[in-house]
Amino acid sequence: PQVRLAIAQSIDKQALVDIVLEGLGTPGLTIIPATLGGGFWQNTNIQDVVYDPDAAMQTLEAAGYTAESDGIRGKDGLRLEFRLQYPDSDPNYARVADLISIWLQAVGMKANIEMVDSDTLMTAMTPTGDFDLVIWGWGPDPDPDFILSVLTSDQFVDGGWSDSGYMNPIYDQLYIEQQTTFDQNKRQQIIWQMQEIIFNDRPYLVLWYEDTLQAYRNDTFQNYIQSPLGIESVFSLTQVEPVK
Repeated sequence: PQVRLAIAQSIDKQALVDIVLEGLGTPGLTIIPATLGGGFWQNTNIQDVVYDPDAAMQTLEAAGYTAESDGIRGKDGLRLEFRLQYPDSDPNYARVADLISIWLQAVGMKANIEMVDSDTLMTAMTPTGDFDLVIWGWGPDPDPDFILSVLTSDQFVDGGWSDSGYMNPIYDQLYIEQQTTFDQNKRQQIIWQMQEIIFNDRPYLVLWYEDTLQAYRNDTFQNYIQSPLGIESVFSLTQVEPVK
C-alpha cells in the first residue's frame, strides 16, 4: 500500500493533462467521473493525493525502502523496478509512460517501458495477473454500475472485466447492495463509500478524464443532443432537423 501511495505522490496529473492532452481534459480522481449523472455519483468528499516527490521519498523511506548503489530503492532483496506496459491502441500512452518513468526515477523507482498489443496485454492482466504497472483506459456507462462492477472479485476470478486483479469482499458486498437499493440517495451513499475504498486501496490511479471532441455542422442542422459522452448519434438522428 505504501508503494502505491508513493507512486501516486510521484505523478503530476495536471502536467499529464497539460502536456499530453494539451489541456483537453481534467486530472482524474475516482473511477467515476464528475460528469456522470451531472456530478451526483462522484464522491466529492475525496481529496486527491498531492503531487509531491519529496513526500513520495519520505513514504518509501518510512516503509523501509532505501536507495541502492544505482539509486533504485529496495527492501529485503526486493527492488522497486517495474514493467510499465501500455497498449498500442492509444497514441497518448507512449508520452504518458515516458513522463511517469521520469517521475518514478526521481524518487528511486524504475519503470521499464514496453508497448504491447491490446489483446496480448489484456490476456496478461486477466485472469492471470501477469503485470506490474499498466496504462489503460475505461469509458463508463451513464449509470455507474458497470464501472463499479469492473473491480469486483468475480470479474477477476471468472476472467471477466477486471484488469487490476483487485479483490475485496467488503467492496463486493457494497456492489450488490447498490444494485438492489431503490432509494437514489441511499444508493449514492453506498457508491460514494465504494469510491472511497477504491481510492484508498489504489488498484487504479485515475490519471485524467479526457474531453470528448466532436465536429458537427450547426449551419445546416440543429437540435443535436449533447451529453457528457458526446453527441449521441442515434438519439441525435431522431431529433435533428435542417436549419431553416
